[in-house]
Amino acid sequence: EIRPRDWSSDVCSSDLNRRLLAAIVESPSALTAVVDERGDVVHANRRFWDAFRNVEIQGAGVLRSASLRGADHLLDFASGARQPEAQSAEIEIQIVEAERKSFLHLSATRQQLADIGSCVVLVGHDETERLQTQAALVQSAKLVTLGEMATGIAHELNQPLFVISR
Repeated sequence: EIRPRDWSSDVCSSDLNRRLLAAIVESPSALTAVVDERGDVVHANRRFWDAFRNVEIQGAGVLRSASLRGADHLLDFASGARQPEAQSAEIEIQIVEAERKSFLHLSATRQQLADIGSCVVLVGHDETERLQTQAALVQSAKLVTLGEMATGIAHELNQPLFVISR
């Protein structure tokens, strides 16, 4: 039987907690960021910055870019203009680039941090591949239906033609 370790009794638990949190925040699979009330990104991991690498505004003000759809919801949430009583929100952002679109899903949580004050902590992931796969499956289903319909029409046309030709 594996039992979870009681970290609270460790002398160096705060240092260990900091290292564990840093490992989570710097996870290569999750987009993580902290956004202040003005909508400026005050901290983000590499995965977050990679997702926004082709946006025309770089740095702290990246969320104000014109190529982002849905970021206004995040900015309103961070400022308290949208749902001031809500402590969390699910936000979809679409990055529209010349050659492609990216879709991000972010979970936003309001926090009070000593150095920053009121802010929003974001944790999310890139849903572009999943949505592209889903769209391809829908297109395939449409083609299958079209094929079945064409087969049915061909059969209905061939029946009378066969009888006539005999």
